[in-house]
Amino acid sequence: MSKAKFTYPLPVLLLLILLGLLIIFGILPGYLQGGKWQWLELGTPSNTPQLNRLRQEGITLTGWEKGEGRPLNLGGKTWLWQTFTQGNTTIDVILRPQPYYTDKPSVEWTDLQNLDIKASYCLEQMYEKLNAPAVNVFPDSQEPNLLEIIRQEDVSRDTLEKIINSLPSLCHSAFGINRTEGKNSLIPRVDPQNWDTDAPETFTFTNDAGKNITVLLQRGWNEKQTVAMVNWYSWHGGGNYQPENWFFHDLFAQLKQQRVGWVAVSLRIPLSPLAEITPIIPQAQTLSREVQRALEQSLQDNR
Repeated sequence: MSKAKFTYPLPVLLLLILLGLLIIFGILPGYLQGGKWQWLELGTPSNTPQLNRLRQEGITLTGWEKGEGRPLNLGGKTWLWQTFTQGNTTIDVILRPQPYYTDKPSVEWTDLQNLDIKASYCLEQMYEKLNAPAVNVFPDSQEPNLLEIIRQEDVSRDTLEKIINSLPSLCHSAFGINRTEGKNSLIPRVDPQNWDTDAPETFTFTNDAGKNITVLLQRGWNEKQTVAMVNWYSWHGGGNYQPENWFFHDLFAQLKQQRVGWVAVSLRIPLSPLAEITPIIPQAQTLSREVQRALEQSLQDNR
């Protein structure tokens, strides 16, 4: 009886080859020169200054009016939320540049995909406002913070409205005032977690260098809005929605004593209520290409 011949899957073979090259060109030279295991001493990406600047300034899209960049803290991770407007269309671009050189991609957008971004941001702003000194809004107040004021049984509607209006203008419509059992209280109009996601699929676009970039497309909605969500990792010269794709690129770069910095991207495009997502793909490809172009320009190392 002949034995069946076992063959490794192509991804496994590629990984073994890469690890072999890393050992030959990365580990052995350092080991032979005094036992230093260079591959463990990971260097920083050469475009780290660009990553840091991107975290503060975000990107600019040609032909789109750029809104204010807003920090968004979710699950202990900080994102930059930007809005862009063209005519009657407003899109959201949410970015998380690699925070530290040892950080690796870990499907960051799972923190976003089940959240209403605006509601999450406004809830965070309200939380910070309520815990800030009360004199920031009411100069004559003797209370340590606004939280103590809204807890009062006789808090007035005018007082609560002034607190709401002290938030960024984007959030003025995010809260209402409810009166129950003779007491006024603040309530969010939208629950950030009341958000559904479905219809996952992928599509591919090409960057300016002709490289294919595959992204994850999903539909997200609540009672207020429906959007197409496009997620991927971007780096200078490429991108992909799968973290392991970055891993291979970073391994190749390490063979040349370099590193590949990454940016987690979530693009949100408005849809008609509960519209099918497949027809949006051509527009999503165009917008994703524009975002990728802006990111690559921002990440370019000009040394």
